[in-house]
Amino acid sequence: MNVSESIWLAPLRKLLNDVREPQPGKEGLEKLMGALTEVDALLTLNRSQMPPDLVHFLERRSYEKAAQFCEGNLGMPRGTCGSRN
Repeated sequence: MNVSESIWLAPLRKLLNDVREPQPGKEGLEKLMGALTEVDALLTLNRSQMPPDLVHFLERRSYEKAAQFCEGNLGMPRGTCGSRN
């Protein structure tokens, strides 16, 4: 993992934690929305520096795959979106 990819790991972990263990009520929803906004902003700002696979996962909101990619797990199974060979 290079430096530009490592900036994604913390926001992705935050997002995955918020999705997996959401807090109840309005506070939980706001926390989840904030994490989604943060990941989208990082993608917008860093798209040209990111590997194509990472961009693919983030654009399609495959956050688990994006986190695995950032952690160096490149042997994950292919998805079913049909846009990749």
